[in-house]
Amino acid sequence: MKKITYKLAVIIILFVGFLAKAQTKISYKDTLDGKFDASTMIDNAKGFIPVPILVTEAALGGIGVGLLPLYISPQKKPIGDEDYIAPTITSGFFAYTANKSWFTGIYRRGTLDKLQMKYKLFAGYIDLNLNYYKEIENVGEVKYSFNNVVVPVLVSLSKRIPNQKSYFGFEYMRYPLTLTPNFERQDPPIIPENEFKKHIAAFTTFIDWDQRNTVFTPDNGYRLNFNYSVNDNWTGSDYDFQRLEGFFHYFTPIKSNWISGFRLEGQSVFGDVPFHQLPTVKLRGIPAYRYQGTTIGLFETEQRYDLNLRWSVLGFAGTAMTLQKNQNFSDAKWVYNAGTGFRYLIARTYGLRMGLDLAVGPGSFGYYIVVGQKWSR
Repeated sequence: MKKITYKLAVIIILFVGFLAKAQTKISYKDTLDGKFDASTMIDNAKGFIPVPILVTEAALGGIGVGLLPLYISPQKKPIGDEDYIAPTITSGFFAYTANKSWFTGIYRRGTLDKLQMKYKLFAGYIDLNLNYYKEIENVGEVKYSFNNVVVPVLVSLSKRIPNQKSYFGFEYMRYPLTLTPNFERQDPPIIPENEFKKHIAAFTTFIDWDQRNTVFTPDNGYRLNFNYSVNDNWTGSDYDFQRLEGFFHYFTPIKSNWISGFRLEGQSVFGDVPFHQLPTVKLRGIPAYRYQGTTIGLFETEQRYDLNLRWSVLGFAGTAMTLQKNQNFSDAKWVYNAGTGFRYLIARTYGLRMGLDLAVGPGSFGYYIVVGQKWSR
């Protein structure tokens, strides 16, 4: 559920920047090239900005609309500064999708510069209709539809390691989960009825190296993250399982106008893991929760070519594998994605680009409104 937070926190922000009520006169033209740019709006808008949002996740019906009051604080140190500090993002949101899912919440992420600490806070109410898939012997793949209602609360705090550009931290997320089958019978059964109402509560430790030149749309640098989470009685969870995850995102300019990006991620779970907590493949063109396993790994590359200062085109492709419990690597299931898209540099001084992606996967298609880098967390 954590992916909902940051992605919605910046969606479509800047095509409707004119809605901001600023205390000072705001120009929507960049002094560099005279083109539409919202950097000044972000720097000067006082209070929250009402922003419409568009949900394009295929697993949620492919279309949805909502409202996002949003505030991005002016950044204290700009892109290019050796001690670049990401701006604080504060938002609330509400959205409703084509498959009758809806969600609402509030979110904030920021940096306590003097203390050299970072934090994230989130609370919400999420009501999702999702499909899960299970391989049944002598039957094949069977789809199960469930309504998922969760009320998550997340707190994350990390501290910079002395003399290093890395952070070590802790995160706690807890929510009650209510599952309601959207089918008449469980034949064959996927979960017993006593599993329909449970609590998930994860305590996570993590270490994060973030050397990207901006948290929005990086042109160079990398981010490396490892985290280990525990669900147990002492965390407040009704389950007993652990999760180990790592990811590496790398960006480098091949030429001044050609940015090459690479994404490598892996995740494994151990213990009494319920089906709705299994790792899932997250690639454009593949619906969420379509491919799950006790272990997943993926690789994706994205190549962005800047036609000029403002406009860019890009292409991307990737592959992922899923492993089930006690399954050999040679039996892993492999899936792929590929697609193309475009970007517009909507806030130059923040390094923020937005645009549209079209992607295909195995028997599936998706389109995505993207603000910043699609891989961002």
